[in-house]
Amino acid sequence: MNEISIETQDRVAVLTMNRGENRFHPDFLAAMMAALDQLETDDGVGAVVVTGGDPKFFCNGLDLEWLMAHAGDLSAVGGYLQSVNALFRRWTLYPKPTVAALNGHTFAAGLFMAAHMDFRFMREDRGWICLPEVDINIPLLPGMIAICQAVMPPQGFRRLYYTGERFGGPQAVELGFADGVHPGDQLLPACVEFAAGLARKKTRTYAEMKRRIRADVARILDEEDPPLFLPTLAVAMPGEESEVANPTVPVETAVGSFRAEIFEDRMPATAGNFLRLVRDGFFDGQHIHRIIDGFVVQMGCPHSRDPHDPFVGTGEAPWGAIPDEFPKAHKISNEPGTLAMANGGPDSGSSQFFVNLAHNKRLDWFRWFGRAGRHPVFGRVVEGMSLVEHIGRSPTDDLDRPVSPVRIEKIAVDS
Repeated sequence: MNEISIETQDRVAVLTMNRGENRFHPDFLAAMMAALDQLETDDGVGAVVVTGGDPKFFCNGLDLEWLMAHAGDLSAVGGYLQSVNALFRRWTLYPKPTVAALNGHTFAAGLFMAAHMDFRFMREDRGWICLPEVDINIPLLPGMIAICQAVMPPQGFRRLYYTGERFGGPQAVELGFADGVHPGDQLLPACVEFAAGLARKKTRTYAEMKRRIRADVARILDEEDPPLFLPTLAVAMPGEESEVANPTVPVETAVGSFRAEIFEDRMPATAGNFLRLVRDGFFDGQHIHRIIDGFVVQMGCPHSRDPHDPFVGTGEAPWGAIPDEFPKAHKISNEPGTLAMANGGPDSGSSQFFVNLAHNKRLDWFRWFGRAGRHPVFGRVVEGMSLVEHIGRSPTDDLDRPVSPVRIEKIAVDS
């Protein structure tokens, strides 16, 4: 895979990230650092513009799949986080002007990487910035806090880190994170034109100014972050003996209610995605759209608000798909009453989920060498399973849709 591609025009190098969501896989980090080394020594390059090759994504941050796969190797995890910080440090002190062309979603560590660049411009019509750490239980490291405090007003940063909200381009400008917005087809040309002006600056002077401005940020990345790597992950991925109780959600339907525990302790990313949808009222007014007696009861498609919509079963969350979460330390089987992510293949889960009516072992990710069709479990019914089983016996049509639609009145998080 060609992780990074580079094209140069008007003394501006356009660095394009080509790994889909551009998550920080170790190979991606190595390719990025090598590209930056190459461009630093190229006298024909006076500035760098960074963008994503996939029109939907700029960068979505840490490679959670890699982290989960190595969760038991603390040395490997610590080394990985150190390499992420090394990339941040490289960007924050990079001796040439840098401009981020945020062509799509810019989440979590991807947002921090963009923050370490000198200027940021977004599409005006699509793509969000977001710090979801508050919803997936990852406290910000000092270096993350320092760079955001350095590049945006405190009011805007407060909105980002305390709320976990998503903001489009115009809102990102209001928050002080983005320097401007452009139509999608004009974003990259506008950023190259802007960077071309910066490329005419004296590199030595520009580099020294940046070193003086960002010296404290670099020091924090080097000294304050590393001792907090593993304690931060301990908050994000506590063991099964965590003293903090998992949240429960009552699911109110037109025919009765059931309650589920959400495994926030063992499945932080998947549970955080689900709980965020719940708090947004995403599921309220939808209908259970797929029932297979003795197999599953499925829900979570936004098109199901009209149970006869031909696109029922194809919808997803407003922010799209999330990566599959396969933690080696927590192999939870698709037993009766468990909640699991519905998907159409690897890394395609989003808002749809199902309740297992039987022990569907063939859906367990850890029983297969391949990943296609594996369904991570993120919760279990703790009250009202008899109601779920009753719904599971409902008559259905040839598409497994209930003949008599079952409306979801509300899903909430217990206080």
